[in-house]
Amino acid sequence: MWVCREDPATSRRNPVAIRLEDKKAIVAEVNETAGGALSVVMADYRGVTSGDMTALRAKARAENVRLKVVRNNLAKIAIRGTEFECIDEALVGPTILAFSMEDPGAAARLLKDFAKEKEAFEIKALAVGGELMGADQIDRLAKLPTRHEALTMLAAVTQAPITKLARTLNEVPSKVTRAVAAVRDQKKKLLDSVEHHFLYFWEKVMALSNEDILNAIAEMSVMDVVALVEAMEEKFGVSAAAAVAAAPAAAGGGEAAAEEQTEFDVVLTGPGEKKVNVIKAVRELTGLGLKEAKEMVDSAPSVIKEAASKDDAEEAKKKLEEAGASVELK
Repeated sequence: MWVCREDPATSRRNPVAIRLEDKKAIVAEVNETAGGALSVVMADYRGVTSGDMTALRAKARAENVRLKVVRNNLAKIAIRGTEFECIDEALVGPTILAFSMEDPGAAARLLKDFAKEKEAFEIKALAVGGELMGADQIDRLAKLPTRHEALTMLAAVTQAPITKLARTLNEVPSKVTRAVAAVRDQKKKLLDSVEHHFLYFWEKVMALSNEDILNAIAEMSVMDVVALVEAMEEKFGVSAAAAVAAAPAAAGGGEAAAEEQTEFDVVLTGPGEKKVNVIKAVRELTGLGLKEAKEMVDSAPSVIKEAASKDDAEEAKKKLEEAGASVELK
């Protein structure tokens, strides 16, 4: 099947042949990444050199951010059935997708800093929790805590009203005695006090089972948890900032056991003497156009496939080596 692609440098339309099995492999790879990602940031990479893109990929790997450059029609198929279907309408023009795999704000911080250094690099949109947002929300996403930190904040802010009520009980016994007595007869009238705001809220919460509450929280996105924390902070006049500061220390503890490597980057270290064949192989593996594939080969060492399974990485390595390239798996 032949697909026409416009060369941005010359405005000529060049036929690009991508085999059906290669398209399916690209779609499956992006779908798997999107299915496990916490957020995605989209940017227009036109005008950015291949060397700069290679440097960006290196930083992305260090932050567990996966960068994907695929044709929009393939990307739209790949995101189906994931929470990133919402970006479909934003997939217009040359687009690089940056998926955050652990820290939801990682891709936003990475691309935000890169855009400051490269004027040609333009952030287009972002998405998290099934919500498409404009580029002006990049700071909001960049500051988003990890899910662990968000749940820690929620736990802290949930306990805060209890602590505040207990402190009031200790410091102003006469006031609380009158308030507690009044609850029996005029409960609704006295709900304006901090103590009884909490009592009213707690009665509502206690109407649910622990399982109901935990299930509801488990289904929340990171942004939903943060929104709940902010609402509770405003409602009860408390803060979870201290808990967030303590979260990294609490999360530490001993070195993690070494795990067997399951994901590999396919790195083209040199094109060899048959550069045309290597460029063709790169296009088949990535779905890139002629210009982008040639730049990738010319700027070797270049990452051809990122975070690929062992089998996929070895297959890609074999295909490139058969074309005459030098390849390493990292």
